Amino acid sequence: MRELRALLAGDADAAATLRKALRASGAPAGHEADLLHRERQHGRADDPGTLLADRLALLDRPVFAGCFADGPGARPAFAMRALDHPLRVRIKLPERSHPEVARMLSRLVVAQFVQAAGAREERSLFAGLVVDDASAAVDARTVRGLQRMRGANAGALLVLRTLVDLPEALRAPLFGAVGCRMAFPGIAPWDGRLFSEAWGTHLVTETAVTHTPDTSGGVVRKTGRAARKALSGTTPQTESVTTRDVERHRWSPSDLAHALPSGHAVISLTTVAGDQVPPVLVDLRD
Repeated sequence: MRELRALLAGDADAAATLRKALRASGAPAGHEADLLHRERQHGRADDPGTLLADRLALLDRPVFAGCFADGPGARPAFAMRALDHPLRVRIKLPERSHPEVARMLSRLVVAQFVQAAGAREERSLFAGLVVDDASAAVDARTVRGLQRMRGANAGALLVLRTLVDLPEALRAPLFGAVGCRMAFPGIAPWDGRLFSEAWGTHLVTETAVTHTPDTSGGVVRKTGRAARKALSGTTPQTESVTTRDVERHRWSPSDLAHALPSGHAVISLTTVAGDQVPPVLVDLRD
């Protein structure tokens, strides 16, 4: 990590050491040409190396030395190529002590999982990823990778505190890429709007009852109604009933934000065959 940071920052000694190692190992001439190209880029206005070096400086700390160790004696705790074997791995990121590093590592883990799960040769085992607070790990490439997860016998569970943390251009594509959606109590109305649109509408039968003054009949009936009105003080009315089918949201943003009871959630599922189940209210306390 430290050597890579020095190379990106344009350190002359690091470049000279790498060039000497390339020549000693008999590496192809193209590798040294790439190194020369990198040295020419250093100092230019469009040089991406300076920005990358600043990002790597966050990871170049003693607390992360074991995660990025290399060499003959280094043994990483886990590699994504191990997804072909049955195992369970929990990765705890330093969210409190190093929040910026946690966001970087979260995005790296999700991106590597999406690529590794789709490139597996042995797909008889289901590969799953659960990400708590995935707002920093979702980008356009991740959304495209999620769309291919079903065919690779893999899936991902992404927990989001709020959709506002995502770029607006990613919110609708993310809802289209995932098959199962779940809304918990306390959701904001602007977040509930996306859930409501994704779950669509259904037809609801509405019955409307209308009361109008009774003006039918001839002189005798009108005289009788006038006498009854004079005695009772109420106007005789006719009642008409109208029934019609109206399109309504399965769950409106207002219902999700204010009517969802505590300890419950609204969840919609999609089967492996692609069949969708309408959203249902479930009690999480059972």
